[in-house]
Parts: sequence; C-alpha cells; structure tokens
Amino acid sequence: MPLRLFFEKQPFKLKKPKEASKGKIVFGFSGDKDQLKIKLQSKVDSTFVAKIIPEKEKDSLNYYWFSNQKIDSLNFVVSNTSFKDTVTVKLRKNKSDSLEIKSNIGSTLHLNDSLFLNTNNPIVKIDTSRISFLDKDTLKVSYQLTKHKENQLLFSFKKKQKDNYKLTILPKAVTDIFKNTNDTLNYRFKTKGIEDYGIISLDINITENYPVIIELLNKKQEKLSTKIITKSQVVTFNKLEPKSYFIRFIIDKNKNNKDEAEKKNIKKIFFNLFSKKK
Repeated sequence: MPLRLFFEKQPFKLKKPKEASKGKIVFGFSGDKDQLKIKLQSKVDSTFVAKIIPEKEKDSLNYYWFSNQKIDSLNFVVSNTSFKDTVTVKLRKNKSDSLEIKSNIGSTLHLNDSLFLNTNNPIVKIDTSRISFLDKDTLKVSYQLTKHKENQLLFSFKKKQKDNYKLTILPKAVTDIFKNTNDTLNYRFKTKGIEDYGIISLDINITENYPVIIELLNKKQEKLSTKIITKSQVVTFNKLEPKSYFIRFIIDKNKNNKDEAEKKNIKKIFFNLFSKKK
C-alpha cells in the first residue's frame, strides 16, 4: 500500500522580541508565517525611519531596524492570519552596529550569477559618483545599481566572457539607516568562458493535469534555479559550474507555484556535472 508523506503546517508562535543593538530589534517566531505583519503602535516623530528585513538564511527571524531616537520602549502589534498580539520592547542598548559591506562572490563571477553587495544595516542612500567600475582594458563598465533589498545592492551589467573587472567604492558612497558610511572598498574578479560550464537537460513526461515545479539544488539542498512546466517537454539548466546538483520535482496540485504543494524529493538522484574543455 503506497504511503503519502507531507509536512504539516505548525501553528504560529511568537518568541519574545529582543533588542540586539541600538536601533535593531529581533522578532523570532516558529510555525506558519503566512501574511506575518509587524506594526508599530508607539507614537514617534516625523524623523523616525524603520525597516523590516527577514533573515535571509532563516525563515524564523525578522529584524526591525529604526533610526536612533530618544525613546525607552516601543509597542508593536504582531499578527498573521490566525494570530494577533501586542508586545513591548524595552530599549537599553547604547551602541548601534557599524556599517559592514561584503560581496557575494570571490575571485570569479560566474556567467549565471549576479553581483551583489550585502550590508548588515539597511541602506538609505547611495552616491554612484563615488563608484568606479572598470574592465581589464581600464574602460568604464556601464552598469545599473539598484537596491535589491533593504540591505542588498545589485550591480546589473553585461558580463563579457574571460574578462577582468575592478570595482572601487570610495568613502561615503553608501549610507545606512544610522548615518554610518563606508570606507574605501576594492573588489577584483574575473569571468570564465562558456566552454568552462556544463548543462543539464531533463526530458520530463507529465501524466497528470497539474503544473510541475522543477528546482535545481546544490549539495546543501539550497535552491539555485526554478522552472515551471504544464506539459511534457525538455527542461534545460545551462551555464552550470562543474559540480554535483540535485533535482527536486513538485507536483503543484494547488496551482499556486509555491512549495506548499505536494513535494517529491528525489534525493538519490543527482548529477555529477563535468564541463567538457575544448
């Protein structure tokens, strides 16, 4: 007799919010976070600035940042579809975190990847006149800089194969919510040629009248790419580094393109991808 396994949604439970540093509050929770809202109830003046950022590597933490104010506590209403509570956070910390900026890449920017700069504090101002972006011929690289998230900058540009790049960010180019600014930052990286990458092709045969979500995962089960199909076809993931990958298939019976659908994890099947050198 076949058995069907599924993950049961756990009820939402709020952990006691706590002040991590001056201007930064941690809201921890467990269970279903659907439509989670954190609303400030305290009266503040017009200079008050606040940002809410989920912890990118954990789905059970939200960080609430606010500009320095002379207040001793803040009141919040935390709610979702089945929960609502009022909480008070006492403010006693005297020092805010200094601004830290880190690149998401090392010495190589792969052709499938994007260049991000991640900050520990929310960003409120960017001065692109203090940023220099050059290629191996010391020619200016045309780029678009956007705030992808409150604490993440995205550099969008047309990557060239087998090129070298130098990104220089001068002091005061980036300002965070506490009015901290950066020191001089230098990043050097290169790109590889298309022949250094490989490809995975899957011939998918759909027998049920439901969309199928196909996820490409690394060995840590982290999602790298997602494709959604509604009919039998060949699905391709290209420009992949030579390493092992997992494929996860999700039958989307809810037809909402979300992972809450029935999951079929094929953990015993993985691809050792080795690109062929020309």
